[in-house]
Amino acid sequence: NMFRWALYAGKKDNPILIGNMLTIPRHCLTRQVYERYIPSSIRNIKLSKDYYKRNCQLNMDGFGVGWYGVHDQVILYKSILPACNDANLQSLASGIEASLFFGHIRASSSGAISRINCHPFQFGKILWMHNGSIGHFNLMKQKIVKKLSSPVYNMIHGSTDSEYLGALFVDNLGGISRLDDELTTEDLEAAMIKTVSDIVKWVKKLERDKNLKNTPCSLNLAVTDGNTVIVTRFRDGPQNPPTLFYAEVNDVDADEEHIILDASRKRKDRTAIIVSSEPLTEEEEIWKEVPANTIITINRYICEYHIQPLFQDL
Repeated sequence: NMFRWALYAGKKDNPILIGNMLTIPRHCLTRQVYERYIPSSIRNIKLSKDYYKRNCQLNMDGFGVGWYGVHDQVILYKSILPACNDANLQSLASGIEASLFFGHIRASSSGAISRINCHPFQFGKILWMHNGSIGHFNLMKQKIVKKLSSPVYNMIHGSTDSEYLGALFVDNLGGISRLDDELTTEDLEAAMIKTVSDIVKWVKKLERDKNLKNTPCSLNLAVTDGNTVIVTRFRDGPQNPPTLFYAEVNDVDADEEHIILDASRKRKDRTAIIVSSEPLTEEEEIWKEVPANTIITINRYICEYHIQPLFQDL
């Protein structure tokens, strides 16, 4: 993991304190700034040096939180401070409730350490975040820019591969005019699949054309329009993608050791889905690993989700 992120997608009438995920649990996102937690299910497998190289120990290059306000408007709080050192975040997280929110901590792989390069990124009503990298982004950036419409390109404020990916997603969704439309699950899924497919194909073509060393793309992505959440766990190389886990939630009332979750997995009792780069607690029976190279679609209103292969053939 070059970064870490976590999201909560709950029923609209079931908001929680954002601190119950981001600042309180034993392995909450703010603690992932300086420690990594590898569950025993993964520890028991012989891990390659490549895994430790990509699974950064420190994520000190800023953070961001994004949620939807009382009028469904996007609200962002970002800082270049490490999340664990930001007293304002601790205060806000203890008093703000939301039923859908994204949190992200950064270990820079492209782009300067600055507030505008912190995730999540906003495109109208869209929230977008990423863990991973685009292969050869210094060369790929020009290709992406040529593919973007001018209105969407003008929405980019920073310099990260992640924000350019988000802009490409918006154009694949239909461009800036679609941001005011009611978007379907199918719209969002199709745009996400096309975005990942485009990037991987463009990178492979670049490598062939310029005889470059193969550099896989790691694309653990999350996007929402405030209704549906789409997540991918993907890497097009021989190694596994960055880690990603999910849990089905009955209730969230956190302390340092526990988050109250729906151990029975009964759909009728489920109130939210949590997806996180690493489990937020050490109760490993609660957390399921997202399979590699899959896409998750979450309907937060009825709290249903499905996981399917991202591509049958790429």
